[in-house]
Amino acid sequence: GYTLNNYIGLDQWNDAPFSGSFDELRIWDGALPPVYMLVASAAGPGAVVTNLIPLSLTVTAGTSLLGSRTEQATVTGDFAQASGVILTSVATNWTSSNPAILTVDANGLITGVSGGTATVSAMVNGVTGTSAVITVASTPPTPTSWFSNVTAVVGEQVVLSVQAYGGSL
Repeated sequence: GYTLNNYIGLDQWNDAPFSGSFDELRIWDGALPPVYMLVASAAGPGAVVTNLIPLSLTVTAGTSLLGSRTEQATVTGDFAQASGVILTSVATNWTSSNPAILTVDANGLITGVSGGTATVSAMVNGVTGTSAVITVASTPPTPTSWFSNVTAVVGEQVVLSVQAYGGSL
């Protein structure tokens, strides 16, 4: 159709023209990779992202896991134009240093398998990050003593404690 007078904020249809202002406009000749979108968003509108290779990559997970429970690992990266970029959704090559202790799926979900220690690694654009050591307890702690019934007046302080053995949490 007739598109001679199309420009940003106005088209050939009978639409009201855009009555705001543009802070930033970038035109690309193709689809942008998801890593670029995450880094550019973290860097802000004044930055032009030119390198998608992380300067450093950190995999974060809890340091202890009980039995077959699960926990989501996260990946953050530092780039020349932005730091602390959350990259979990684009991380690949998730691996466990010992799958007999814990496993990790393609999305970074960690599952305890048996007692012991292991680490989890992931990769973003050729850079690998590794978690701290994760301890998986094969048995839950067993309480050895509990508090007994306590009666207190409103406003009175009550101190409760519990002792346990077993496990490694």
